[in-house]
Amino acid sequence: MSEENASMLLPIFIETLVPLRIHDILKIGGISQEHLDYAKQYGDMLAGPPCEDLMYKPDRKKDKGNSKEMLNRLTRVLAIMAFLPGGVTFLGLHFEVPARKEQQA
Repeated sequence: MSEENASMLLPIFIETLVPLRIHDILKIGGISQEHLDYAKQYGDMLAGPPCEDLMYKPDRKKDKGNSKEMLNRLTRVLAIMAFLPGGVTFLGLHFEVPARKEQQA
């Protein structure tokens, strides 16, 4: 996959997967301390080399599943951050769960 294709597909994956992860979190009643700990552990990837690898890594054949794991972590962190006041914006996509919606789940 070319770098151009990879950078075009990442926002599509994120736009699709983050709402699904938000839905899963809502089903269990919202975020927990475990979720916040996970976001703290992996949140740095939003601005660091792991995310850059997702966007610009041209050789997926040598990837050995790392991109899949990074994408899973990234979408989970974004979904968790969507529950925080003001939500989260990443690659021009904004995700936010209003407080009242979190309480309704």
